Amino acid sequence: MKKLLFFILVALAVTSISSCSKDDNTKPSLEGYWYIHKESIVIDGETVHEELWEDCKAESHFQIKEDNSVTYRRFLICNGYTTENGVYYPDSDQIILEHEGKKYVYEVESVDGELLLSITATVTSNDEEIDETTIYHCKKGEPMPE
Repeated sequence: MKKLLFFILVALAVTSISSCSKDDNTKPSLEGYWYIHKESIVIDGETVHEELWEDCKAESHFQIKEDNSVTYRRFLICNGYTTENGVYYPDSDQIILEHEGKKYVYEVESVDGELLLSITATVTSNDEEIDETTIYHCKKGEPMPE
């Protein structure tokens, strides 16, 4: 009886140790195509402008690949676009893209199946410098046909 009790206690101890070592902070995969459907402008914590992206502008998207490389294809006009490439860093929740020698740092947040990508820039308004944050609201979708 003592041996049985001992084995039960050992089994419980091993089970509890292995369950404690599991990574409960696993982030959902962001791999895939994320299409911008809305843009918000935030100043001093207040949303001052929101715009739904429609027509060809709504084809602008971020593609996050399995190796965390990122391509951002932004449609400027209906017959042209720019492409920026970079990397998604899941540990810091950032995407860093490069375009024409400049780096752009996006803060990444996943909320209710939507991907929010925020980038902050200092702008001048009424001769005063202010921080303006643009938030791109993205929904997951299928790849665009080439």
